[in-house]
Amino acid sequence: MTVDDFDGVPRKRRRLDRPDAQPYVLKPLLQNVRLADDDYSAEAVHINCVEYWNDNLYIGTSASEILHYVSLPAEPSDDSSEPTFIEASRLHPAGYGNEGILPEAQGVKSITILPAASRACILCNGTVSFYTLPELSPAPNGREVQGCQWVGGIDLNQEEQDNGPQDLMVASARRIIIVKVGDKIQGLKNIQFPGCLKSCRRDTIACVADGEKYALLEVEHQQKIPLFPISSLESSQDISTSGVEVLPALDAPLPTRTSSLPQHDPLAGNTSGHNRNSSLGNLFSGSGKRQPSPRADSSTRERPTSPISGLRSLSLNQAPSHTRNVSSTAPQQSLLSQAPSSPATVPLTPKGESKSHAVILKPHILSLTRKEFLLTTGTTKNEPGVGMFVNLEGDVVRGTVEFANYPESIVLDQSAMNLNPSAAQEPSSALLCVMMACDVGEGSRKIIQLLSLSFDSGAMMKSSDLINLPEGSGHVGIKDTTSAITHGFHQVGKLLRLVRVHLAEYGELEAGSAFRLTQAGDVTPEWEVKRNKEEADFVQTFGKTRSQVIVWSDSTLLCLSQNPLILQLEAELQVAPDVDKEEVVTEIFEKLRDLEVRTETDFLSFNYIRQKASLIMLTKVMANNLADSMLTAMRSAENMLLESNLDPRIVMLLTPMLKEEALQGPQGIWLPAGLAGLVESALESGTIAAQDVTIEFWQMVKRYLAVWQGKRGFGSITDEQYVFDSVDSGLLHVLLHLEQSLPRSSSAASSIRTKLYNVVDNWKGDFDRAVVLLEDYRRLFPLSRLYQSRRLARDVLATWKRVINGEVDGVGELNPESAEVQMRRYLVNIRDTALVQEYVLWLAQKNPDLAVEVLTDDKSRVSFPPPLALQLLKKDAPGAVQNYLEYLVFNKGSSKYADDLIGYYLDSVLSVLESSEPARESLAQSYSTYRALEPPKPTYLNFIHENAPPEPWWQSRLRLLQLLGGGHYASASTSAESELAYSIPTVLARLAPFSKYLVSESIILDARQGRHRQALSLLTHGLGDYDTAVRYCYFAGPQSARPGHIDESQLPTFEVQKDLFDALLDEFLSIEDSSTRLDRSSELLAKFANWFDPIVVLQKVPGNWSVDVLAEFLLRTMRALRGEMLEASVVKALSAAEYLRKQAEFVEVCEKLGARMEGESELDTEATIESPAALSNGDGRDV
Repeated sequence: MTVDDFDGVPRKRRRLDRPDAQPYVLKPLLQNVRLADDDYSAEAVHINCVEYWNDNLYIGTSASEILHYVSLPAEPSDDSSEPTFIEASRLHPAGYGNEGILPEAQGVKSITILPAASRACILCNGTVSFYTLPELSPAPNGREVQGCQWVGGIDLNQEEQDNGPQDLMVASARRIIIVKVGDKIQGLKNIQFPGCLKSCRRDTIACVADGEKYALLEVEHQQKIPLFPISSLESSQDISTSGVEVLPALDAPLPTRTSSLPQHDPLAGNTSGHNRNSSLGNLFSGSGKRQPSPRADSSTRERPTSPISGLRSLSLNQAPSHTRNVSSTAPQQSLLSQAPSSPATVPLTPKGESKSHAVILKPHILSLTRKEFLLTTGTTKNEPGVGMFVNLEGDVVRGTVEFANYPESIVLDQSAMNLNPSAAQEPSSALLCVMMACDVGEGSRKIIQLLSLSFDSGAMMKSSDLINLPEGSGHVGIKDTTSAITHGFHQVGKLLRLVRVHLAEYGELEAGSAFRLTQAGDVTPEWEVKRNKEEADFVQTFGKTRSQVIVWSDSTLLCLSQNPLILQLEAELQVAPDVDKEEVVTEIFEKLRDLEVRTETDFLSFNYIRQKASLIMLTKVMANNLADSMLTAMRSAENMLLESNLDPRIVMLLTPMLKEEALQGPQGIWLPAGLAGLVESALESGTIAAQDVTIEFWQMVKRYLAVWQGKRGFGSITDEQYVFDSVDSGLLHVLLHLEQSLPRSSSAASSIRTKLYNVVDNWKGDFDRAVVLLEDYRRLFPLSRLYQSRRLARDVLATWKRVINGEVDGVGELNPESAEVQMRRYLVNIRDTALVQEYVLWLAQKNPDLAVEVLTDDKSRVSFPPPLALQLLKKDAPGAVQNYLEYLVFNKGSSKYADDLIGYYLDSVLSVLESSEPARESLAQSYSTYRALEPPKPTYLNFIHENAPPEPWWQSRLRLLQLLGGGHYASASTSAESELAYSIPTVLARLAPFSKYLVSESIILDARQGRHRQALSLLTHGLGDYDTAVRYCYFAGPQSARPGHIDESQLPTFEVQKDLFDALLDEFLSIEDSSTRLDRSSELLAKFANWFDPIVVLQKVPGNWSVDVLAEFLLRTMRALRGEMLEASVVKALSAAEYLRKQAEFVEVCEKLGARMEGESELDTEATIESPAALSNGDGRDV
C-alpha cells in the first residue's frame, strides 16, 4: 500500500521519481525572483551577489538594490520538506545614486556578513556602507566609504561564535585599509597595495592579488612577499625577483590640500536615509571632520588602475608613490621576514605603457587550511587552469589542482569539509566548486566543476565532477554563504518509508492457497492508516542536508547540495543496463563496505541499498540460473543477501516452491517503498518453475536459509516469530527437495541428510507445517525424529508402525526391520505404561524376539512382571509366549517356567510328528545318517545342530534337548545352563508314543531317573554315539563335548564310574558289527584300563580275540599292578622306618630320666616306674 494520502487505499504499483546519480546536484532555492520594480526592465537587471545568514537571504542586483528574504520552515504535512522564502524588504544601499560608474562596477557588488559583530558590509557603486543584522538597518556610528573596488579579507581564523569586533579589508585603487567593525567603525591601518582585487586572510597574513600577480602581506608589520603572476604568459623579465619588501607606512596624516569634491551630489538625498558619506581619509583620521589635502598638479596626478576610475573621492586617489626595499639591517619582526625568497612576481605595468598584449585573468584566492592558500594561475580563459598551494612563508607546497578551464569563480563548500581528528580543526578533505565557461559547438555555456580534495596523502585530487547549469542561462554566479541552508531530498524519505506489501493482489498469494496467513489477531483499517502516518512522520527528517554554496542563473537561485548516497546508488541501480547489472551491483556493495555509518539515515540508507542490490542480484540469478557462468553470481548473490539482512520471506516469495512457506502476521510484511515496488513487480512477472531451477541454486538457498536460522533469538528481527517460522519451513522444504534430487550414494546427499536430521531434531518452527512437508515427501524416518523432538511418543511409534506394516519411506532409508529395531529401542525409554503395553504386544506379533527384549530389559522405564507379561502375551500375542519363556528359563535360569517351556516345545514337536510322516522320516534319517559316519565323528547333538533343517519344529526340538539336558547334554555351540527342575514323569508320559523317534530325549530322561544302563544302551545301539557314551560313564550322565576345565568335585566316585564302564563294555561287546565291536571295545579298554578288573575283562571278552587286541589293555593293567606292588613295598619300608624312629625317641627319653631305686620309705613304696607312653615333655605331647 502506498500511503501518500493516508487514505488506506492500496494502489497496484508504486511509482517513485527517478533520482539523480550525480554526487552533487543543483536544487532550486528561489525561483522567479522579482529583480526589478516598475522603474526598471526585468531583462536589464541581473543578480550580482548573494548571501545567506541565519534564515535570511540577501540578494544584490545590478540595479543597486538588495532584496531581503526570510526563510520559513516547511509545513509538517508538506512532503517536500523545503523552506519557503518570503520577501521582507527591498533596500537601496548607500551609493545607490552614484553616477559616472563604470559598467563593471555598477550595482551591489558584494555583501559581506560579519556575524561576530552582527554587521553587514555592502559595496554598491564603489561605496561601502555598514548595516545591522538581520534587517539591514543602518549601523549606529556607521560611515559610508566611497572609492572602493573590493571588500573582504575577514580573518578566517577568528571563530564565528566569538562575539565582538571583526577586522575587514577595504581595497581602493591605491591602498588597502584595515577596518575594525563593531559597535563603532574605525580604521586601523593603511597598507600600500595598489589595485587589490582579491584577498584572503589568516591571522596577520593576508594573501592578496591585483590584476597581475599574487602576494603575501603581513598586515601588522606591513611586509610583502611577491608571488607568481596570475597569467603564466607574462614575460620572465617582467617578474620581480625581490624577496621580502617593507611597505611604506601610511598611518601619518596625508599632506593637506584643497578639496576638489563637488559641492552638491544630486543623488545624496535619495539614499533612503543611508546618505551619510565620508572619505577614507576622514575615516582613518579618527575624526568626523574632513581634512584638507594638498592640491596636486593635474599633470602629475596618477591615474588609478581601479575599474572605479570615474568615481570621485576625497582621499582614495592620494597616496605616496615611493616604495623602499628591505635592507640587510631591516628588523625581522614578522613571520614573513623569515620566509625564503618568494617566486618571481610581476610588477605593475609602467605608467603610460600599453598593456594590450597582456592577458587579463581574474585572480582567485582560497584558504583550505590554517597554513595554506590556494591560488589560481593559467594562460587564457579558455585554457586549463592550475591551482597551487602556498604556505604562510610563500613556498609552494603539496601538489597542484587542475581545472578544465580557467575559473570564472571558485568557492569552497564549507559544509562538505571533514575535519581531521588527528589535527585540531584541520580538514581532511574539501570540495572546490569552480564555475567556468565551456565551449559547446559554436557557442559556450557555463558549467561547474566540482573537485574533491584530500589532505591525507600527497595526491590532492580524489575525484572531479561536472554540473551543467540550466541551458539559456544569462548572468550566472556562485557564492559560498556564511550560514548553511538546510533543505531536504524528499525522495530519500519516499524510498525509506515503510509500506505494507499487499501480496493478496497477486491471486496466487491469497490466504488459504500458496501464501499462508496466520490468524493471530485482527488488524483494523484504522490501524494501518495510523501506521502509515507514523512511518511518514518518521522519515520526514531523512534526506536533510546543509549547503553553503548558492548558484544563481538569471532570476533563479539554486543550492549546490550533496546528493544523498542513497539517491546516487538508487539511480545507478535503475539506469544500469541488464548486461552490466551484476558488475554495477558488485561495485555498489564494495562502495558501501568502505563507507562509515555516522547517522541513522546512513544506517537505513546503506541497508536499503544493500537489500535492493541483493534483490536485483537474486532476480538476475534466478533468470539465468541454468548458465554455468552464473555459479559465481550465485555465490555473490548469497553473500549479498546475507550481508543485506533482507527479510528472508521476500527471498522465499520470489523463489519457486518456497512461496507457500512464507508466513505473514495480521499486520503483514512491511518494506521500504523502494523495495516494495521491486518486489511487487517481480511477483507480477511471476517466477520460474521449480523443475527449471538447478541444484546449485537450491544449494545456495539452503545455505542462505541455514544462516538465517542461526539468527533465531537475536531479538533485533522484526516479526521474529513469523520470519523464523518461515525460514524453518523453507529450509526444511529445500532440504527435502535436494535429498530427492541428489543421487542417494553421493556425499552431497549424505550432507543434506545430516542437515535434515539436525533441522527436525531441533525444530522450533511451525510444527504442523513440518509434518505436512515430511508427509508430502513421504519421509517417515525424519517424521519420527520430528515427533521425538516434541516427545510425542504415540506419534513416533505410529510412524514406525506404518513402516513395519509396509509403507515405503520416500528415499528408502527406513525398512521394516530397521523400524522394528527403532521401536524396540524407543519402547524401553518411555514411561507411558499403557502405550508401551500396546505397542510391545503389537511388536510381539511381528517380531517376538524384539518384544521379549523390551519386556525383559532391565533398563526399561516400564517393567512387566513375568506373570503379567505371560498373561498379556497369551492373550494378545501367543506366538511370543515361547520366546518369553525361553528367556526366563535359559537367560534368567528360572526353573519355575521350565515345565511350561518344555510343554511348548513338546507341543511344537509332537504335533508335527503326529501329523507328518516326512517329519518322522526326517528324524529316522538323521539317526541312520549319523550312524553311517566313519570315526572320528562329532556327537549326535553337534551333528544335528549343524545339519538340522530350518523347520521350526526341528529348532524347537534342539531347544527341548538343551532344556531337558539342563546344559549337560547340549551342543558345543550353546552355553551351559544350570540344572533345571522339571516334571520327568509328565515329560515321559508325553514322549512315550514317540520314544523310538526321540532317542536323544529318552537318553536324557533315563539319565535323570538313574537308569544308566538303558541310557548307555540307547547311546550305543540307538544312536551309535560312542564318544558320548564314554563321557556319560566318566561323568555319570550326559555331558557336553565342549572342552574346558573339569571340576573334580563334580565327578562321581570311582566305584560309580567303574560300574558304568563295566556296563558300557557289555554294550560294546554286544554291538552287532564285529569290526565296530572290536574297535570300540579295545579302545575303551585301552583308554580306561584302570577302571576295569582284568580278570573280569578276560572272562567277558570272546576267547577268539588275539592278544594284540588286548595288548594295550594288558600292558596298562600290568603297569598298574607293578605300580601297586612297588607302592606297597615303599609303604612297608616307610612304616618300618617310622617304627625305628619312634623306638629311638623312646630310648632317648629313658636315658634322660635315668634309673630309680625302690626304697622302704613311704615315698619309695609309692613310686613306680612310669611306662614310656605316660611320659610327656610338659606341653601335653608325649615324649
